[in-house]
Amino acid sequence: GQIARHDGFVPLFAAACLLACARYLADGGARYLALAGVAVGLGASCKYNAVALAVLPVVTVLLGVGPRGLLRLLPAAVLAGAAFAVTSPYVLLDLEAARVDVLYELEHYASNHLGRDRSGGWHYPRTLLTREGPMVAAGALGLVLGVRQRRPAALLAAAVPVVYGLIIQRLPVQVDR
Repeated sequence: GQIARHDGFVPLFAAACLLACARYLADGGARYLALAGVAVGLGASCKYNAVALAVLPVVTVLLGVGPRGLLRLLPAAVLAGAAFAVTSPYVLLDLEAARVDVLYELEHYASNHLGRDRSGGWHYPRTLLTREGPMVAAGALGLVLGVRQRRPAALLAAAVPVVYGLIIQRLPVQVDR
């Protein structure tokens, strides 16, 4: 297949995107949105569902200047696409092969693949709560308090898990490694 997996780099690009967005909120420099866009593209190139990072620059602009500033995201979106294209050119050069590979992986993991989970749509929340309960509870409490107090950092930190959770819960694949 043509799919390369570099999951370990996703947290690096997520942190880079989050840091760039936080710097944008502090300084307002367009270069930070550009850096966030590059981080989104590189993250998505490592693992496709890391495209959920794209919510960070959007939330950042909404927090910083409101809906009227959404056009400021255009350079970040272009840079995200360029970073993805440079690091995953095979996806764009042979869309049909990429589609076939992704569908194969989904079918493979949805079958009786070793590690396949059969616990339904609540697999990930249940796993987090049973394995990392106190840490998840403390983090969730911090996010809830930060969001209630409208702290920009908390809103940014809450955005990705919510979007990622919505994406991953809709997939037919539930793998526990």
